[in-house]
Amino acid sequence: MEKVFEHWEIIAGAIASVIAFFTGRRKREIEIKKDESNADALHLENINKIFKIQNEQITEIENQFEKRITSLKKSFEEKIKEMEVEISNLQKLVKSKQNIIDEQEKLLEKHLKHIEELKKICRSQSRMINRYKKKYGELD
Repeated sequence: MEKVFEHWEIIAGAIASVIAFFTGRRKREIEIKKDESNADALHLENINKIFKIQNEQITEIENQFEKRITSLKKSFEEKIKEMEVEISNLQKLVKSKQNIIDEQEKLLEKHLKHIEELKKICRSQSRMINRYKKKYGELD
């Protein structure tokens, strides 16, 4: 024990060095964990920022897409209305032309009847002339 008391300063210095080493090591481990924790927090914060930016971009794309769809829908609706008006006008034109054709057909039938009547009259006249020729001879 006397040797311990004689060299207590050396022993205390060695023990203090060992304690200081382990204390420094523990402190360094705590700092490393703290740095890792901070790095993880920064990483999460960066991921959150990226997520927010991507959400904003997606929202913007959705808005642009909806505007384009609305514009196209409006354009198509206008074109459909124009085509409906055009179809309606064409239907009226076809109906008008059909009415004209029907009137022309009626007139044609009427004229054909007149022609048939005239043919009958001509045949009748021709028979009468032939009878006259037979009865009285040729006319000069």
